[in-house]
Amino acid sequence: MPTSVGTLGLVALIFGLTWLAEAQDAAAPEAAGVSLQFPNAPINQVILVEYERLTGKKVIRDSAIQGATLSIETSGKLSREEAADFIEKSLLLNGFALVPGGSENVLKIIAYDAGKQVRSEGVPVIVDPNELPESDEVVTFIMPLANLSPEKAAETFIQIVPTHPYGNITALENASAVVVTENSSVIRRLLELRDQIDVEPSQLEDRAFQLTRADAEEVGEALIEILGLDS
Repeated sequence: MPTSVGTLGLVALIFGLTWLAEAQDAAAPEAAGVSLQFPNAPINQVILVEYERLTGKKVIRDSAIQGATLSIETSGKLSREEAADFIEKSLLLNGFALVPGGSENVLKIIAYDAGKQVRSEGVPVIVDPNELPESDEVVTFIMPLANLSPEKAAETFIQIVPTHPYGNITALENASAVVVTENSSVIRRLLELRDQIDVEPSQLEDRAFQLTRADAEEVGEALIEILGLDS
């Protein structure tokens, strides 16, 4: 009997050391960086599981992703944040949007290519740019305007920064604002664009100058020629 107990103890010790070695081997690459190697992988069982591991968030699955696959492969190592961002962008480019799920650590994945409207899935409405998610989550943002008309702003935004199929830009004339449904990265680019174009128009001022040593008509003709206004 002592021999059997000793054998069992030795087996348990070997098993424990083997598990520890495997855990250390798995942790070593994580410390050096993350490599995403998922060729033609199921989104539900593989891609989202890895995303949840990297971010610590839970993702509520849309039934439309059942059976869907996606290839995500990176060369070199990424940080956890970079790897999560890479997955988010890959999902967006292939018809899947991540939207906040109602609490800080819960997201929903929506298959917008399957005909679902992201705006109808409880996308949060944000009015403070500081509250925009750091990731590529899709939200609705109300952007105020000071000088530019909402219609002109919406038209300019669409021409310069085209929205994704799930995105939308709506002018609110009565509120002097535009409503943007897009991922946070695009909304930040639109905010930068707004800061450049939503400015006060140049003010023109008429002033009269009294000439003491030149003829007004001659000065006028000279200015027209210098400024190229006669062409």
